[in-house]
Amino acid sequence: MMMSASMGAMGVAIGVAIDEGIAKEVHESYVTSGGDFSELVKAETSTWLASTCNADQTVSKSFCQPSSNLSIKVYRYGFVTTSGEDDPVKAELDIGFVLTEQPELRLNLKNTSDAPKAPLEAVKENGNVTFELLSQSYQILLENYENSLSN
Repeated sequence: MMMSASMGAMGVAIGVAIDEGIAKEVHESYVTSGGDFSELVKAETSTWLASTCNADQTVSKSFCQPSSNLSIKVYRYGFVTTSGEDDPVKAELDIGFVLTEQPELRLNLKNTSDAPKAPLEAVKENGNVTFELLSQSYQILLENYENSLSN
């Protein structure tokens, strides 16, 4: 049964308002602790490139060349609830990677079963927990991107 059929339009509107309120709390906690998702993406990407390009791997040759240009497009970032104790949430990322003249490769965590999780209350109250979830999740996408280049 669909939620709207059992709750009606008003119930759905209330559910959306609650979700938006929770999202606002998570965002405020993250920003208050100094979080900036753009800076996180830049820092994690730089660390990943340095590590990958210094490890002598054939995969790294394409994006480690001085003439290469890796563009990253953030389409969405946020959190979604998942199953488990303490109302866990995981990061929801939708990121596009474009290497020089190649077509964009868009990746997300929807089918990633080992995505890191944290209790909703911890994410709402502690911006550092939010930062760690986003950081670890973005690292997974970087690894997936690297793996896709080797295929």
